[in-house]
Amino acid sequence: MSKRTLINLGIFSFIALMSFAGIWSVITRNSNCLNSELSEEPASIHLQNNNDVETAKRIVLQTKEDIDDWEQKISLFSSESAWSGWATKIKIIPSSNVTFFSHIENPILISAETETTVFLLVRNGWKLPHTLRIITLLEFQPTSVVLANGSESNFYDLLDMAPQEDRVFVFTLPNLSQGFHQLSILLVADPESVSFDKEYRLLQQKSFNEQRFDLWAGLEKPPANTPYFASAAIGQSAASRVGGIEFVSLSGNQNVLKPQTFRSGDKICATLRLIITKGDTYEESIPLRIGIFWNDKLEQILDYKLPPRAFDNLSLTIKVQIPQHSGNYQFNAVLFTFPGYSQFDSVTERTGYPLGAFTQRVIVEATP
Repeated sequence: MSKRTLINLGIFSFIALMSFAGIWSVITRNSNCLNSELSEEPASIHLQNNNDVETAKRIVLQTKEDIDDWEQKISLFSSESAWSGWATKIKIIPSSNVTFFSHIENPILISAETETTVFLLVRNGWKLPHTLRIITLLEFQPTSVVLANGSESNFYDLLDMAPQEDRVFVFTLPNLSQGFHQLSILLVADPESVSFDKEYRLLQQKSFNEQRFDLWAGLEKPPANTPYFASAAIGQSAASRVGGIEFVSLSGNQNVLKPQTFRSGDKICATLRLIITKGDTYEESIPLRIGIFWNDKLEQILDYKLPPRAFDNLSLTIKVQIPQHSGNYQFNAVLFTFPGYSQFDSVTERTGYPLGAFTQRVIVEATP
């Protein structure tokens, strides 16, 4: 359990598009400004040589099954689309994935307390060049990327990726204790964009993506106390309950696509809308984690339990602290559904389909 005191309170759909346009009304379930907790001190991942793409591709695409899987992934993206997607494939070395697990990406069996290298192969599936920012989280807490010169960053950028270009992000995880762990990789397109065009911001928002990997360190199945779904049908119904998240207002200002100005260090109330649908099978409460990011660094966390019969559009108002240092910031929130849930049952069948959903990116100026 985290040292923080938790507050108990995946797939942008057409519903999200409609709500973004203001067609849906906002129903405020809790008018109080809820306190979020500070994130923990980041763990460190160490950057490896990311320049030798062909060598890394040979590692990731070792077998015919790997190659076939990659070809299937890249075939899903139209090279003529201005906004299509990022094709990715991951390989972890050393891995204990054998027999049943030998050709799958998730779950990943690794040795406990052993240095582990992650190879992430990425293709820009669009017809236009884009920069991709990669953010990694362990147990939904921040990590810092240690560069070759010893400096640290909150993310890693693959700059100006040409259409249909492949790049790699290779890094070493910290030694993980025996048990169940989760690695979350966030993909953010054009992170430094300051465009205020509404259509662009919506398409950019829809392109953001979370990829979640279950790491079984020194295990052949998750511990007995790890929550999971009893069947794929239940897991899919649970995943369909939450369709997205977006900012409604910041300190009462609903024009969130325009630059916002606040005094550095102040605390404001940010209202978020959760896009909720009725599940046809899953009628239990849904654990959520909302992460607050400033310049793509996870700074604050709110854990919230969505009631079984939540409103179709549920708004939460969260207390957010403006950064202490003056300057311009990219501000957004990310919603993680079912954090800590195994995506697989005890017999390795896929039963969980968690969602990571992103708000719009808001440009905020923090003034002295």
